[in-house]
Amino acid sequence: MADIIDEQTDFNIIPPTIPVTIVNALEGNSFTVEDVDTTFSFTTITSGVRAKVYARFFGSELEQGETRQVSDNINFEIINYIGSRSETDDYPSYSTAFEQVTVLSFKMTFPDAAAITSGQSAIVYSVTDDTKYRMWFNKDGAGGNPSIINEEGLELIISTGFTAIQNAGVAASALTVTGDFNVVDHGDGSITVTLDAAGRTTFPSNVDIPSPFTIDILTMGSGETNYYLKDGENLTQGIKRLDAIIHRILDSITDDAYEEQYEIVVSSSNIYEVTGPVLSGSQLNLPLNSKKNDAVTGYKVGSNQLEIFLNGLYQRRGIDWNEVGSVDDESVLVELLVDYDIGDLVVFRIDTGTLGPTDTGNVGSNSIYDRSLEVVASGAGANQINGPILANSPITLPASKTYVGDELQVYLNGDFVEPGLDYTAFSSTEVAFLYDIEVGDQVRFRIQPSGGGSGSNGGGLLVNAGEANTASNAGPTGAGLFKTKVGIDLQFKRIIGGAGVSVFEGPNAITLSSAPSAAINNVATVTGTNYAATVANDYIRVFNAGSDVTVTLPTASTVGKQIMIKKRDSGNVLYIATTGGETIDDVDSTATPMIITSYNEAVILITGASGSWEIL
Repeated sequence: MADIIDEQTDFNIIPPTIPVTIVNALEGNSFTVEDVDTTFSFTTITSGVRAKVYARFFGSELEQGETRQVSDNINFEIINYIGSRSETDDYPSYSTAFEQVTVLSFKMTFPDAAAITSGQSAIVYSVTDDTKYRMWFNKDGAGGNPSIINEEGLELIISTGFTAIQNAGVAASALTVTGDFNVVDHGDGSITVTLDAAGRTTFPSNVDIPSPFTIDILTMGSGETNYYLKDGENLTQGIKRLDAIIHRILDSITDDAYEEQYEIVVSSSNIYEVTGPVLSGSQLNLPLNSKKNDAVTGYKVGSNQLEIFLNGLYQRRGIDWNEVGSVDDESVLVELLVDYDIGDLVVFRIDTGTLGPTDTGNVGSNSIYDRSLEVVASGAGANQINGPILANSPITLPASKTYVGDELQVYLNGDFVEPGLDYTAFSSTEVAFLYDIEVGDQVRFRIQPSGGGSGSNGGGLLVNAGEANTASNAGPTGAGLFKTKVGIDLQFKRIIGGAGVSVFEGPNAITLSSAPSAAINNVATVTGTNYAATVANDYIRVFNAGSDVTVTLPTASTVGKQIMIKKRDSGNVLYIATTGGETIDDVDSTATPMIITSYNEAVILITGASGSWEIL
């Protein structure tokens, strides 16, 4: 409303929208413009060459550009700029940018132990459901842990005589130890549980603990917590923090994992084809890196960096292929220990994609811990372990790294393995697989620092972790080829040729062929005497030139059984009889046997139903 003026110049007044009074106090000179409604006061400070003029309105200072003042030092424009939710906030509150964040709080009331059965439980969650806890009672040592995959068990050890007050105290201690909850024990059989941070969180729930156990929600958890930003930091600090995170993400994207392939062909026509077949003992150069203008890419011998897959199957170092070179040398060659056939697809992979520094030892918590162990037959050195390793045997993480809950990710031969399904936590520095680990297998351990996510494939890991899959046999009938799944291994039954059947295994198909066998039937020869056939007989030759002969069939109890009977002499009669009144084509052939009189006449009989023979 007024320009800054020199001491010897007049004011330039912008006509106000309301009546004003102007008071000039320029070193003894003054003039006023008065009105009964409002007073503006202009004051000068002559610390420099030019005097500065300040306007005061109702006792509040409005500096140039301001339209509304909230408090003595904060105006409305600044509040809008920092994104505060209300005029009472004078610093950035990132966690409440979209909605108010609140902390989940609830009350649990417990029964006496007499009402509880061992194994009964309730579910509670840490903030934003980072950890799902299964709080369960172990009564009198009976056990019965009901925890499933992706649940962390909280064991409450109680005895039959425990009161509700004692049970509440046991629960309070177990919840407090996690570090995720603040617990108040009221001393009356109830506790109040408050999560250690605000944020949207699933309500706790009772699974099967009997009455009078109750869970009462006191305040609900809402809002989205900060992952990298911090409340109270100014905008410059917050933007710088985001800048650092974005740089790390972009840096990891730029430094893509090396993953190239060769196709084995009859005659190669480009740098990503190899003329085959390629025999065991041959050496191959790693394919050029197409992500870096076909640059030559190598691996560090002995570092477990390089992974090879043949037609999608992980190839074990020392069994399917070998590194070429001395330990710690950079190499671009591998030696094959198996043949590669025409049509095979070979993938080479070196993982370099991480969101931060890699912990190759036991460094700080801001690093990604990513270490591997190769299972060898004996003489294990650095990054190796002697094997085979039997199921349920502990494996210590390299450098005895400690881990908590599901922050640890484990990979076997490049495939992600599931806790509880493939392995269990043996201790804070050990795991135990639930099946045998063979020589040549490679086990990889990875821990992502906080903020990078967690879970079955969290942490920004840029590898193909595989799937928790299985297989099945299609169709309602017939023999199935799939047997079972053991860990990450899908096991199928072998095809073995029986009598007269041969099996030929080609690169893309299995062929079954059969040939007649000279001894596939049981043959009996009868000469001049009666004969009682058995179910083992397939073909009966009868010579009865001197007399009549009767062949008695076995009991028709095996449906589908066939017998061929042939008269090999002229003259006399061949009788075919049954026992117990069984029939041949609905005729009681115990009382009236079937008759064959012609030379070389034959009949084929089959049991069509129990007690009944039929002529084919």
